[in-house]
Amino acid sequence: MPESSAGLVDAHIHLWDTGVFDLPWLAAVPQLATRYTAAELAQEWAGVPVRGAVAVQAGDSAAEATWLLSSVADASTLAQAQIEVVLQYAPSRNRLPGPWEPLVFSEGRYPKGVRLPLYEHPADWWALRGVEELVGYLEDHGLILELLLRPDQLRSVGEIATKHPRLTIVLCHLGLGEGDPTQEWRADVARLATRKNVAAKVSGLITSRPPEPEDHRRARRAAGWALERWGPERLMFGSDWPVSTRAGRYTDVLEWTMRAVGAASPGEIQSLSESTAVSVYNLAAPGSHQQTISGK
Repeated sequence: MPESSAGLVDAHIHLWDTGVFDLPWLAAVPQLATRYTAAELAQEWAGVPVRGAVAVQAGDSAAEATWLLSSVADASTLAQAQIEVVLQYAPSRNRLPGPWEPLVFSEGRYPKGVRLPLYEHPADWWALRGVEELVGYLEDHGLILELLLRPDQLRSVGEIATKHPRLTIVLCHLGLGEGDPTQEWRADVARLATRKNVAAKVSGLITSRPPEPEDHRRARRAAGWALERWGPERLMFGSDWPVSTRAGRYTDVLEWTMRAVGAASPGEIQSLSESTAVSVYNLAAPGSHQQTISGK
C-alpha cells in the first residue's frame, strides 16, 4: 500500500449532545447515539494519525454553535489535533452569521465557514431568502461556503463560483450523498471542473452495515469520476463520523474511501488525505507527527 504524508486531516466530522440542544433529524436515525463528544472522538481516533479535522455543525441553533465551538477546543486538546469549525445556516429561517459574531470573536474561534443544508429546498435554491446576502458575507470575510445538496441542485454552483471568484465553495459528499452517480451528476461534476474555486469532500458514500458489494461499486464510480475530472488537489477525505458508524469503524471508512477513489500514487493519497484540506481550510503546518497513513 502506498504511503501518504505525516498525518490525516478529516474534512468532515460532527459532534453533538442532545442533552444540551435539540437535533430533530436524529430521531429518524436510531442507529446513532444522542451524544458524541470530544471524549468519544478522541477514543475513535486512538491509533489513527489524525493531525486535523473540520467539525461541521449538525443543526442550526445558536445554542449548538456555542456548544460546538467549546467542544472543538476540548477535542483539539484531547486528540492533539487542530480542529476547525463550520457553522450551519438555515435559509428558511434567514439566519445570517451576524448573531454569532460576538461569540466567536470573544472566544477567539471564528469559524472557517458556513454550510447551507439544501436537501429539503427546491432545485433553484439560489433564490432562497438570505442566500445571496450570505454568499456575499462569506466572500467579503474570507469564509468558506459549504453545500449539502442533492445532485439536481448542482447546476447553480457553477454560476455562484463564477459570480463570486474570491469565494471558496466546498461540496459535501461529492454533491451526491447516497444517490447513484447518474449521467446528469457526471455532467455537472465535469462542468464544475472548470471552476477552480470549487472543491469537494469524498465522504458519506457508504452508510449501510455491512456494506454490500454494490455500495462499494457505486462509491468507486462516483469517487473515481470526481478524481478523473477534478484531480486530487480539489478532493479531500471526510469520514462523516459519527454518521459513518452506521457502516463501520473509523479505520474501515478510511480504507473504503481510499479504495473508492482509486488513488495509486503517494502524491494523490497525500492530497486526498491531508494537503487539499490543509490548503482549503488554511490549517497550520504539520508538526512532528511521524506516523503515516495508507490507502489501497
